[in-house]
Amino acid sequence: MGSIDFWGTVSAAFLLTFCVVGNLVFVALAFGMWKGAAWSRDHARSGLAFVMKWMLRGKAYVELGESHAVAPFVRLRGRAARMRTTVKRIRE
Repeated sequence: MGSIDFWGTVSAAFLLTFCVVGNLVFVALAFGMWKGAAWSRDHARSGLAFVMKWMLRGKAYVELGESHAVAPFVRLRGRAARMRTTVKRIRE
């Protein structure tokens, strides 16, 4: 039990165990990445549709905000155009 050959065999067994466990972990991670890539490829279309729906909803809110911000100027331009046509008709 105190010989160098015995402890060499024990240390080799421990190293071999760690290598085997490490390889199993590596294989498990590789398998998970492979299945995860397949899942993401299969579900990419529904994810993109979800994102597109929310982007269109956000675009609608932005356009609504822009219309509220621009509305007074649009009304002012309309009033100015009506005043110009009224003045033009009066001068005729």
